[in-house]
Amino acid sequence: MRKNLLKNILLIIIFLIMSFSMSASKKISTHEEILKNYDFDKEVKGFAEQLKKEKVNEKSINLFVKAVYAPRPEKKEILLEAIKADRKNYAAYYFLGYFYENSILNSDKDKAIEAYEKGLEINHKQGYVIYTRLGDLYLDRNDFINARKLFEKGVIYFPKTSRPYFDLAVLSIRMGKIEDAFLYIEKSIEKADKEWPDDKFKRDYEKIPSIVILIRTYFHINQYNKGFEIFYDAYSD
Repeated sequence: MRKNLLKNILLIIIFLIMSFSMSASKKISTHEEILKNYDFDKEVKGFAEQLKKEKVNEKSINLFVKAVYAPRPEKKEILLEAIKADRKNYAAYYFLGYFYENSILNSDKDKAIEAYEKGLEINHKQGYVIYTRLGDLYLDRNDFINARKLFEKGVIYFPKTSRPYFDLAVLSIRMGKIEDAFLYIEKSIEKADKEWPDDKFKRDYEKIPSIVILIRTYFHINQYNKGFEIFYDAYSD
Protein backbone atom coordinates (compact mmCIF):
# COMPACT_ATOMS: atom_id res chain seq x y z
CA MET A 1 0.00 0.00 0.00
CA ARG A 2 2.83 2.37 0.91
CA LYS A 3 4.50 1.59 -2.43
CA ASN A 4 1.34 2.43 -4.36
CA LEU A 5 0.89 5.63 -2.35
CA LEU A 6 4.43 6.75 -3.17
CA LYS A 7 3.90 5.88 -6.82
CA ASN A 8 0.71 7.95 -6.92
CA ILE A 9 2.41 10.90 -5.22
CA LEU A 10 5.28 10.69 -7.69
CA LEU A 11 2.90 10.60 -10.64
CA ILE A 12 1.01 13.60 -9.28
CA ILE A 13 4.25 15.55 -8.87
CA ILE A 14 5.27 14.69 -12.43
CA PHE A 15 1.87 15.74 -13.71
CA LEU A 16 2.01 19.06 -11.83
CA ILE A 17 5.44 19.76 -13.28
CA MET A 18 4.15 18.97 -16.75
CA SER A 19 1.04 21.07 -16.18
CA PHE A 20 3.20 24.00 -15.12
CA SER A 21 5.43 23.69 -18.14
CA MET A 22 2.45 23.26 -20.44
CA SER A 23 0.07 25.67 -18.68
CA ALA A 24 1.23 28.15 -21.21
CA SER A 25 0.45 25.71 -23.96
CA LYS A 26 -1.01 28.69 -25.74
CA LYS A 27 2.11 30.65 -24.97
CA ILE A 28 4.52 28.05 -26.25
CA SER A 29 6.05 29.50 -29.36
CA THR A 30 4.75 27.44 -32.17
CA HIS A 31 7.52 28.89 -34.29
CA GLU A 32 10.05 27.54 -31.81
CA GLU A 33 8.33 24.15 -31.92
CA ILE A 34 8.87 24.09 -35.67
CA LEU A 35 12.54 24.95 -35.28
CA LYS A 36 13.01 22.07 -32.83
CA ASN A 37 11.45 19.55 -35.16
CA TYR A 38 12.69 20.70 -38.53
CA ASP A 39 15.95 21.81 -40.04
CA PHE A 40 16.07 25.62 -39.88
CA ASP A 41 17.91 26.05 -43.16
CA LYS A 42 15.35 23.81 -44.85
CA GLU A 43 12.50 25.94 -43.49
CA VAL A 44 14.08 29.18 -44.73
CA LYS A 45 14.86 27.63 -48.11
CA GLY A 46 11.24 26.48 -48.34
CA PHE A 47 9.99 30.00 -47.65
CA ALA A 48 12.36 31.44 -50.26
CA GLU A 49 11.33 28.91 -52.91
CA GLN A 50 7.64 29.54 -52.29
CA LEU A 51 8.13 33.31 -52.47
CA LYS A 52 9.89 32.86 -55.79
CA LYS A 53 6.92 30.85 -57.10
CA GLU A 54 4.64 33.68 -55.94
CA LYS A 55 6.78 36.02 -58.11
CA VAL A 56 8.09 38.04 -55.18
CA ASN A 57 11.13 39.93 -56.48
CA GLU A 58 14.59 38.62 -55.77
CA LYS A 59 15.74 41.63 -53.76
CA SER A 60 12.86 41.21 -51.31
CA ILE A 61 13.51 37.47 -50.97
CA ASN A 62 17.22 38.03 -50.32
CA LEU A 63 16.45 40.66 -47.70
CA PHE A 64 13.99 38.30 -46.02
CA VAL A 65 16.62 35.54 -45.80
CA LYS A 66 19.16 38.05 -44.53
CA ALA A 67 16.73 39.19 -41.81
CA VAL A 68 16.11 35.64 -40.63
CA TYR A 69 19.82 35.10 -39.95
CA ALA A 70 20.57 38.64 -38.77
CA PRO A 71 21.18 39.51 -35.09
CA ARG A 72 17.91 40.32 -33.35
CA PRO A 73 18.44 44.12 -33.12
CA GLU A 74 18.82 44.26 -36.92
CA LYS A 75 15.91 42.04 -37.91
CA LYS A 76 13.09 44.60 -37.89
CA GLU A 77 14.74 47.11 -40.21
CA ILE A 78 15.79 44.44 -42.70
CA LEU A 79 12.29 42.93 -42.71
CA LEU A 80 10.81 46.38 -43.34
CA GLU A 81 13.25 46.78 -46.25
CA ALA A 82 12.11 43.40 -47.62
CA ILE A 83 8.47 44.52 -47.46
CA LYS A 84 9.30 47.85 -49.06
CA ALA A 85 11.07 46.00 -51.89
CA ASP A 86 7.92 43.90 -52.52
CA ARG A 87 4.63 44.23 -50.69
CA LYS A 88 3.75 40.66 -51.71
CA ASN A 89 6.38 39.22 -49.37
CA TYR A 90 4.00 37.61 -46.87
CA ALA A 91 6.84 35.73 -45.16
CA ALA A 92 8.46 39.04 -44.21
CA TYR A 93 5.16 40.16 -42.68
CA TYR A 94 4.93 36.93 -40.71
CA PHE A 95 8.46 37.22 -39.31
CA LEU A 96 7.89 40.91 -38.61
CA GLY A 97 4.78 40.00 -36.63
CA TYR A 98 6.77 37.41 -34.73
CA PHE A 99 9.44 40.02 -34.00
CA TYR A 100 6.91 42.50 -32.62
CA GLU A 101 5.16 39.82 -30.59
CA ASN A 102 8.30 38.44 -28.96
CA SER A 103 10.58 41.45 -28.66
CA ILE A 104 11.84 41.35 -25.08
CA LEU A 105 12.13 45.11 -24.55
CA ASN A 106 9.75 46.52 -27.14
CA SER A 107 6.94 44.00 -27.53
CA ASP A 108 4.08 45.54 -29.51
CA LYS A 109 1.04 43.27 -29.84
CA ASP A 110 -0.88 45.79 -31.96
CA LYS A 111 1.87 45.88 -34.57
CA ALA A 112 2.18 42.10 -34.38
CA ILE A 113 -1.52 41.71 -35.16
CA GLU A 114 -1.25 44.20 -38.03
CA ALA A 115 1.73 42.39 -39.55
CA TYR A 116 0.15 38.93 -39.24
CA GLU A 117 -3.11 40.16 -40.78
CA LYS A 118 -1.31 41.75 -43.72
CA GLY A 119 0.55 38.50 -44.31
CA LEU A 120 -2.72 36.57 -44.33
CA GLU A 121 -4.29 39.04 -46.77
CA ILE A 122 -1.53 38.15 -49.23
CA ASN A 123 -1.46 34.39 -48.66
CA HIS A 124 -4.09 32.76 -46.44
CA LYS A 125 -2.59 29.28 -46.84
CA GLN A 126 0.97 29.93 -45.76
CA GLY A 127 0.67 27.66 -42.71
CA TYR A 128 -1.54 26.95 -39.71
CA VAL A 129 1.06 28.56 -37.44
CA ILE A 130 0.06 32.11 -38.33
CA TYR A 131 -3.59 31.33 -37.50
CA THR A 132 -2.47 30.01 -34.12
CA ARG A 133 -0.26 33.02 -33.37
CA LEU A 134 -2.79 35.61 -34.46
CA GLY A 135 -5.65 33.79 -32.76
CA ASP A 136 -3.62 33.61 -29.56
CA LEU A 137 -3.11 37.37 -29.61
CA TYR A 138 -6.86 37.90 -29.85
CA LEU A 139 -7.43 35.27 -27.17
CA ASP A 140 -5.06 37.13 -24.84
CA ARG A 141 -7.38 40.13 -25.26
CA ASN A 142 -10.48 38.02 -24.55
CA ASP A 143 -11.61 38.71 -28.12
CA PHE A 144 -13.20 35.30 -28.49
CA ILE A 145 -15.00 36.15 -31.73
CA ASN A 146 -11.86 36.94 -33.73
CA ALA A 147 -9.92 34.14 -32.05
CA ARG A 148 -12.58 31.62 -33.08
CA LYS A 149 -12.63 32.92 -36.66
CA LEU A 150 -8.89 32.39 -36.98
CA PHE A 151 -8.79 28.97 -35.31
CA GLU A 152 -11.70 27.80 -37.48
CA LYS A 153 -9.89 28.97 -40.59
CA GLY A 154 -6.91 26.93 -39.42
CA VAL A 155 -9.19 23.87 -39.40
CA ILE A 156 -10.64 24.73 -42.83
CA TYR A 157 -7.32 25.30 -44.56
CA PHE A 158 -5.32 22.63 -42.70
CA PRO A 159 -7.89 19.91 -41.89
CA LYS A 160 -5.29 17.16 -41.44
CA THR A 161 -3.32 19.07 -38.82
CA SER A 162 -3.97 18.54 -35.10
CA ARG A 163 -3.01 21.98 -33.76
CA PRO A 164 -6.04 24.00 -34.97
CA TYR A 165 -8.34 21.63 -33.06
CA PHE A 166 -6.20 22.08 -29.96
CA ASP A 167 -6.53 25.85 -30.38
CA LEU A 168 -10.32 25.53 -30.50
CA ALA A 169 -10.25 23.34 -27.39
CA VAL A 170 -8.37 26.00 -25.43
CA LEU A 171 -10.78 28.67 -26.67
CA SER A 172 -13.77 26.54 -25.65
CA ILE A 173 -12.38 26.10 -22.15
CA ARG A 174 -11.84 29.84 -21.84
CA MET A 175 -15.47 30.35 -22.89
CA GLY A 176 -16.71 27.74 -20.42
CA LYS A 177 -17.86 25.38 -23.17
CA ILE A 178 -16.41 22.23 -21.66
CA GLU A 179 -18.33 19.72 -23.81
CA ASP A 180 -17.07 21.43 -26.98
CA ALA A 181 -13.56 21.38 -25.54
CA PHE A 182 -13.67 17.61 -25.07
CA LEU A 183 -14.76 17.13 -28.68
CA TYR A 184 -11.95 19.32 -30.01
CA ILE A 185 -9.34 17.63 -27.79
CA GLU A 186 -10.39 14.19 -29.01
CA LYS A 187 -10.26 15.46 -32.58
CA SER A 188 -6.79 16.89 -32.04
CA ILE A 189 -5.48 13.57 -30.70
CA GLU A 190 -7.15 11.70 -33.55
CA LYS A 191 -5.55 14.01 -36.13
CA ALA A 192 -2.10 13.60 -34.55
CA ASP A 193 -2.42 9.81 -34.82
CA LYS A 194 -3.28 10.10 -38.52
CA GLU A 195 -0.78 12.86 -39.24
CA TRP A 196 2.23 10.88 -38.00
CA PRO A 197 1.26 7.17 -38.28
CA ASP A 198 4.85 5.97 -38.68
CA ASP A 199 6.65 8.42 -36.41
CA LYS A 200 5.91 7.78 -32.74
CA PHE A 201 8.11 10.65 -31.51
CA LYS A 202 6.37 13.31 -33.61
CA ARG A 203 2.98 11.74 -32.94
CA ASP A 204 3.48 11.81 -29.18
CA TYR A 205 5.00 15.28 -29.36
CA GLU A 206 1.89 16.62 -31.08
CA LYS A 207 -0.45 14.84 -28.66
CA ILE A 208 1.16 15.91 -25.36
CA PRO A 209 -0.51 19.37 -25.14
CA SER A 210 -3.91 17.85 -25.90
CA ILE A 211 -3.49 15.08 -23.34
CA VAL A 212 -2.35 17.52 -20.65
CA ILE A 213 -5.22 19.92 -21.27
CA LEU A 214 -7.66 16.98 -21.35
CA ILE A 215 -6.49 15.86 -17.90
CA ARG A 216 -6.62 19.40 -16.54
CA THR A 217 -10.14 19.85 -17.91
CA TYR A 218 -11.34 16.74 -16.09
CA PHE A 219 -9.73 18.06 -12.92
CA HIS A 220 -11.44 21.41 -13.52
CA ILE A 221 -14.87 19.76 -13.51
CA ASN A 222 -13.89 17.63 -10.49
CA GLN A 223 -13.74 14.34 -12.41
CA TYR A 224 -10.43 13.43 -10.81
CA ASN A 225 -10.72 9.69 -11.37
CA LYS A 226 -11.15 10.18 -15.11
CA GLY A 227 -8.25 12.62 -15.19
CA PHE A 228 -5.94 10.25 -13.35
CA GLU A 229 -7.08 7.34 -15.52
CA ILE A 230 -5.98 9.21 -18.66
CA PHE A 231 -2.80 10.31 -16.91
CA TYR A 232 -1.86 6.76 -15.89
CA ASP A 233 -2.53 5.47 -19.41
CA ALA A 234 -0.37 8.18 -20.95
CA TYR A 235 2.55 8.46 -18.53
CA SER A 236 2.86 5.41 -16.27
CA ASP A 237 4.45 3.05 -18.83
